[in-house]
Amino acid sequence: MSTLLGLVLGAILRNGVVAISVLVVLMVPVPFAGRMLPGGEAVNRILPGYPALQLIEQMPDIMPDAAAFAVLGAWAVVPLLIAVLADKRVSQRCVPRTREEPRQVNALA
Repeated sequence: MSTLLGLVLGAILRNGVVAISVLVVLMVPVPFAGRMLPGGEAVNRILPGYPALQLIEQMPDIMPDAAAFAVLGAWAVVPLLIAVLADKRVSQRCVPRTREEPRQVNALA
């Protein structure tokens, strides 16, 4: 899961260092900070770590298994769609233009 998310972040951000930094922040400090904040348990439910841990039975059930699969699927599919749309936008912008024919200058005029 984190590998696919890192690949997609690299495609979206077009910079490997920034993509790895964002991925590490999403996976490590954000869930810990979520546990310390009031109401942070609700935030942790939508991050990819908790549903994955629940599915491999390392965490108590915080949501139904179908919802955990849906959260993990959304973390895989939504960034991938964003990357595809960003790539289409960039590739449309980089389409080579047709070269115009040079105008002939009339020296006698």
